Amino acid sequence: SERVVINTRRLLNILDEYDVKATCFILGTVAEAYPNLVREINNLGHEVATHGYGHELVYKLDPKQFQDDLKRSIYLLESITDEKVNGYRAPYFSITKESEWALDVLAELGIEYDSSIFPIRRKLYGFPGRKSFPHKINTNNGSELYELPVSTINFLSKTLPIGGGGYFRFLPYYVVQKAISAINKKGQPAVFYLHPYVLEFALIISSNMWRMI
Repeated sequence: SERVVINTRRLLNILDEYDVKATCFILGTVAEAYPNLVREINNLGHEVATHGYGHELVYKLDPKQFQDDLKRSIYLLESITDEKVNGYRAPYFSITKESEWALDVLAELGIEYDSSIFPIRRKLYGFPGRKSFPHKINTNNGSELYELPVSTINFLSKTLPIGGGGYFRFLPYYVVQKAISAINKKGQPAVFYLHPYVLEFALIISSNMWRMI
């Protein structure tokens, strides 16, 4: 819907205010419906990467279906921006142990880095035991790929997510801030993500709180 355009532009305005550049993982269906939004993102200096075409869970696809979905999304984005797509993030972080084969498909299609492996255990996703910081990996077919996992911290022998999404919405801000500082003190970058609709929720909550005062 048009909400994705409104909320994305809110996010772009915030990033511009603080002179911050981001990587935007864009669904093919969104690019198809709103190509001008993709051009706007690209023209503002943000990286346009792919989130796949149809928001399908990777582990529910076979390699051919995944390849077709990914090809379609890459073609759409590159035809809009006239620039190569280098990055991918799977819907719901759905590159897991069962779908690790997807990394070979990414490399075959020219993707240089992935941000789909979440080194935690959850119902829909998770790849426990994988590295928590950005690193280079060799795929099963011998290709090289950079993996940029969303940030986590170790607490009481458990790996806990703090890098955005629902975790950012529900964790107190100071917890996220402290966790990011701890990651940076280790000499590592924090990988953080959010969906544009989060800004809409924030505006609704702020409006309701103002009415209560």
